[in-house]
Amino acid sequence: MQNDIEIYLRGADPQLICRWLREVFGQAPQPINSSDRNRVLRYRIVADDVVIPLLLVVRGDWTSVWFNSGLTPWSNDFDCASDAVRHLGQTARCTDGGWQEGDDPDRFLEITPEGVSKVIWRDG
Repeated sequence: MQNDIEIYLRGADPQLICRWLREVFGQAPQPINSSDRNRVLRYRIVADDVVIPLLLVVRGDWTSVWFNSGLTPWSNDFDCASDAVRHLGQTARCTDGGWQEGDDPDRFLEITPEGVSKVIWRDG
């Protein structure tokens, strides 16, 4: 199990993501605050008396979804991204096995309803 989970969703607005997470956790994420004209959104999810911090960052066509906790229903980024694709029908990306110091920061898995492929995703 990872210490945190981070995935990236293409074309999924924060409201759509929160509806998916409501299905997963049985309740909607609770907003904490936002900044930068609603491009950075902070939430918390309370599930089974555990608080899971959630950060959504909207950047262009992609939204980063970061759970700052290892206490999620998913054991890794790929499981979370796959679940999001099943529920939302959107394209997701995640690191291919969790990122560690020295890894290529541009190497990702892209998950679509049609399958999984490896991609190089350069920022900028």
